[in-house]
Amino acid sequence: MQAIAIRDAFVGGRIRLLVPPLGFYEVGNVLVSHYLDSAAERLAALAAFHLPEARPAAAWREQIIKLAAEHKVTFCDASYHALAVESDGIFVTADENTCARQAPTLTFRVLRVGLPGKPVAAPQADPDQGSAFDPLQFLQRAHAGHA
Repeated sequence: MQAIAIRDAFVGGRIRLLVPPLGFYEVGNVLVSHYLDSAAERLAALAAFHLPEARPAAAWREQIIKLAAEHKVTFCDASYHALAVESDGIFVTADENTCARQAPTLTFRVLRVGLPGKPVAAPQADPDQGSAFDPLQFLQRAHAGHA
């Protein structure tokens, strides 16, 4: 599963992850909505990763406002997109609505991942290599470019 590969690469130091300050609470909302029976356990596991949080710098705040207005999404939702733009990163999401509504018009890469029991079809070709898509290799190449 793509999400597991991303987790393992982060834990192994092969990729860098960065989340907005409310990222933990956003994930909590999803877990409570879709995985209530295991939400506490999953949140504890997430907390153990100590994901680094971005600081709301001026350029990031301005990008959030711009994307929220352009795509008619909440400030909170736009914060993830703006973080990818401002950090020259890759936006990773399992949110089908985000992919459907916003990804086609955004200027940065979006890597769609599946949630347990709700897989998402990945692109058939790697956008950089023209071969079978491997999300972990995709993220590792991006991380290497930021090292």
